Amino acid sequence: MKRWQRMILTAVLPAMIPMAAWPSDSTESFTLDGVAAYVNQRAVTRGDVSAVVAPVASRLYAQYRGRELEDRMNDALRMALRNLIDRALILDAYERGAMKIPEQVIESRIREIKFNHFRDDRNGMYRDLAQAGLSLASWREQLREDIIVSLMRDMHVSGRITISPSELRQAYKESLDNYVVPDQAWLRVIMIRGGERDDTTRHDLAVSLVARLRDGARFEDLASTYSEGRRADDGGDWGWVNLQELRSELADPARELPVATVSDVITVNDDHYIIQVMDRRAGRVKPIAEVYDELDAELRQRKAERLYTRWIAHLESNAAVYEKEDVF
Repeated sequence: MKRWQRMILTAVLPAMIPMAAWPSDSTESFTLDGVAAYVNQRAVTRGDVSAVVAPVASRLYAQYRGRELEDRMNDALRMALRNLIDRALILDAYERGAMKIPEQVIESRIREIKFNHFRDDRNGMYRDLAQAGLSLASWREQLREDIIVSLMRDMHVSGRITISPSELRQAYKESLDNYVVPDQAWLRVIMIRGGERDDTTRHDLAVSLVARLRDGARFEDLASTYSEGRRADDGGDWGWVNLQELRSELADPARELPVATVSDVITVNDDHYIIQVMDRRAGRVKPIAEVYDELDAELRQRKAERLYTRWIAHLESNAAVYEKEDVF
């Protein structure tokens, strides 16, 4: 078993298996943990790292195999270790700093979390904590540290971010390509497959459907009955389609057909298509007012990443940080 696999099991299994189920002579749970890093006087253990990674482990197991799984898991473990080192640096900076968050603020937040999460069900709270292997005191300390880290990040990162109108305008100009909306059409489509089948008969069927549509038959009814393409069960309704993403054999008539009319049979790679244009929208560039919130959020995220990186680098330059080699 790989080391990272043992680490994940160490974090996950205690939450799944009652303590009584562990063999009394088992020493595995004692040998798996150990120190991954020191931050001043704080130790970050391998168990801490694996507990952070555990929630994503099942997704990684489901998506990847072999060497790629191992690489992805190692990346996740290294990122978790880095985040825990950052957390320790922030907590140490708080303890050394003159500014202190009033304990009543922290206690109020803990009461709020207890109420929202457990609905004042003390028995349920104790049961859940016991299943997670946490005492009430250790859980309260985790919450206290979470609140401190969050407030410190707000103070040193989020609270220092400002975005001026000129910055927004400049960013908008530099990323205009991201806000181009191409020509679009709302299409209904009937597709009759060709290929190895009797293509003459299939083509004749498509021609007969065009005739019936032009005589007043409902497009969605014929699509539900005859179409072999996607969205047949929805009456062949493809919704709004970017015309630049369609093959030219379909895109050209989609641009030129009068709205609500039906095309002739269009043959593409032996398959036969009938399209109806329900509506059309010309391409345009979204104005800045339309993308203001999106752009503002993006700029804030960029600034937050830069400020956070500088802040953590400053904290680390004034701390004793030691990462053990070959942790994973």
